Amino acid sequence: MRRILVVLLFAAVIPQGLFAQAAKESDKVDLKAIEEKYWAAKDDDLGVVQNRAFSKTGRIYGSIGTGPIINDEWLLGQVYHLSFGYFFTEHWGVELGYQQGQLKKNDGVDRIAIQNGLQPDHNKFLTATSIYGIWVPFYGKMSLVDTKIVYFDMQFALGLGNVSYENQIDPSEGSNSQQNALGVSFDITQHYFFSNHFAVRVDLRNRWSTQKLQKFRLSGSSATGRELGDKKQQDTSLQIGLTFFY
Repeated sequence: MRRILVVLLFAAVIPQGLFAQAAKESDKVDLKAIEEKYWAAKDDDLGVVQNRAFSKTGRIYGSIGTGPIINDEWLLGQVYHLSFGYFFTEHWGVELGYQQGQLKKNDGVDRIAIQNGLQPDHNKFLTATSIYGIWVPFYGKMSLVDTKIVYFDMQFALGLGNVSYENQIDPSEGSNSQQNALGVSFDITQHYFFSNHFAVRVDLRNRWSTQKLQKFRLSGSSATGRELGDKKQQDTSLQIGLTFFY
């Protein structure tokens, strides 16, 4: 009788163990099969997923700003800009910009004039009109003293246009000749968004042109400035302004 009970007990326990083992094996996930089914080669091009709070795609905008010229050895003053643009996508856009300089001779020019009665041979930037292609590779957000999230982007702009400048050949105001040259620009711009329509704009603006240089003439002389040949001119300004997105 005891042997019969032992046999019946094993007959009841062993199948349950086998069923439990089979259940455990069935619970295993075949990751390889899922990867082959759902992760195709085309998915390798996935971009970074982020919450873009302020979109620029399909929007026009206008900007104003001002800042000092920072690289001219003989001039100082402000450069003002007005620009309008359009973004085709979040990364690509186009802009039409106008800049005007309000520049004057610095102390170095005055010291040379007092000591020698002469002035250094140089040109003065007047205006520039350019069309730009814009590329925006960077977009992100940062914490402002743990109280506010600030969204920002950084763009690079390559431009081509006309530069108007003045030959500084005469000591009397209004007697200098105005010239034009082709200018190539490369600007770095940062936008700090504080609403869907407004952003603070900071620009590092660089422009290169080949300008005709003329020699300064002595006060009272009727002779015109003598041609000194071409000069490679770079104008760099650091500007801050405001952008409105429509």
